[in-house]
Amino acid sequence: SISESSHLYSSTLGFFHLLINSYCQLETCAYFEREWGSCRWLTIYLISGVGSVLAACAVDPDLIGVSSSGALMGMIGAKIAQVITWSCFELRNSLLKQSTRLDQLSGVMCSAAMISLLSFFTYIDFSGHIGGFVSGFLAGIMIFSKPIASRRSRALWASTGFLGMVVGGSILIIMLLRTEADEELGDACQYFRNLFPEGYNCDCVWD
Repeated sequence: SISESSHLYSSTLGFFHLLINSYCQLETCAYFEREWGSCRWLTIYLISGVGSVLAACAVDPDLIGVSSSGALMGMIGAKIAQVITWSCFELRNSLLKQSTRLDQLSGVMCSAAMISLLSFFTYIDFSGHIGGFVSGFLAGIMIFSKPIASRRSRALWASTGFLGMVVGGSILIIMLLRTEADEELGDACQYFRNLFPEGYNCDCVWD
């Protein structure tokens, strides 16, 4: 399902995949939660996770992959949206602009680079990473537009983020509904038996 696949890690990379994602969670995303608050953090995380899975399924329907990194890319996209929004617009609270500096992006871009490198490994979706990043960026535009001083600018900027999510989500859903997945994916056990002919034991339980 969409919610479950955004919490899966690649068995091919195993501990390494889990280690990289855990580092980014503790080093970057935990900082975002303290800065943004749990409610905004969770909203962005969930939107990014859903966007990541939708993009992966619509663009690469015949590939089996995991999408836990997509939600992390969404957090990074949201942070970039926050910096752009609070740097380019006049804010009602000037202290917010002072607290948002471009040098905050150094650690964020480092995490993004590490996660992006994982896209070259088996079962980790590059399309999922892009989908999560774009979803988080658009969600960040909408969420972080609230402090903008000008009511008109605030409404236009928030609408840009909202419409971007609606249009992008609609396109992905239409692509997904029109896509017919490979018949080999209908039986997961048989798929992996063909992929790993030696020593593979399927323990799936089907009702």
